[in-house]
Amino acid sequence: GNLTNHTGGTGISIEGEVVLQDRDGNLIPRPVEKRPGIVKLCGCGHSKTHPFCDGTHNELGAKSPPAG
Repeated sequence: GNLTNHTGGTGISIEGEVVLQDRDGNLIPRPVEKRPGIVKLCGCGHSKTHPFCDGTHNELGAKSPPAG
């Protein structure tokens, strides 16, 4: 697969088969993908579907994670 780190800290795209797990080894279900086979992970810290990107960075112009 391919891994792309987006400029400006907006996230990472992963193309191909990927399984995401939390710290305890539980499967993190993937959301329905706009482009099948590509998973986008949040890099701005503002996504409501974290760890997945929901495009919030486009609305906020976010470049860095929120404080806290």
